[in-house]
Amino acid sequence: MRRSEQEWTDLAVRADSGSSAERYAISEISRITEPVRISAVLCKGLLPDRLNETAVRMLQSAKLGDPLAMAHFALYSRPPENPPEAQTEYEREYRENAVTMLERSASLGNLRAMRSLYEVYLHGVSPNRSESIRIEPDPVSALAIGAVLLQKVDPQEKGYLAATMDNIENKLELMSSRRYVNSLAKYSRYMDEISMRGFDDSGMNLDLASCQNAR
Repeated sequence: MRRSEQEWTDLAVRADSGSSAERYAISEISRITEPVRISAVLCKGLLPDRLNETAVRMLQSAKLGDPLAMAHFALYSRPPENPPEAQTEYEREYRENAVTMLERSASLGNLRAMRSLYEVYLHGVSPNRSESIRIEPDPVSALAIGAVLLQKVDPQEKGYLAATMDNIENKLELMSSRRYVNSLAKYSRYMDEISMRGFDDSGMNLDLASCQNAR
């Protein structure tokens, strides 16, 4: 049986000061209240008719700096079904933010974001595979990301990376450029962060509480 915030508060008050029971009760209060706090911040400033649009709330959370929300907005968000103005607004926001957010998420330790950046820059596809949104291919960045991923991934993925990198036109020339050297240094820093924080959001479900409940 789950206790409410008030019940945990009562237990914390009755527990001996500094005891493990008090600490546990306080931790449970935080566990209950933190999602509400996050949702309140996430939903602040949204118009009433936008409160339950997942893509809009996901973008709001991503703009607040959450690395998981950044990756999920870039990879999995879809435009609202209607009205047309909302679809247009979504596509504009997506074009302006998706790749930047994926970069930021990778820089904060998200391996999935790093893998996805490789595909984006290699093929020139949008992170969410939308046919209506095209991204300019960036073979230099793809080569740099591929080079650092080769140090991290399993043998099967190494084979894929090596094969696709070999198919990049003018590969050796690109890898001798100053921009490649700078990109390699940048993505190596990302990989250092990934190695320290070590999270990959594969299969995770971004749970954004309803803004209606946060108000």
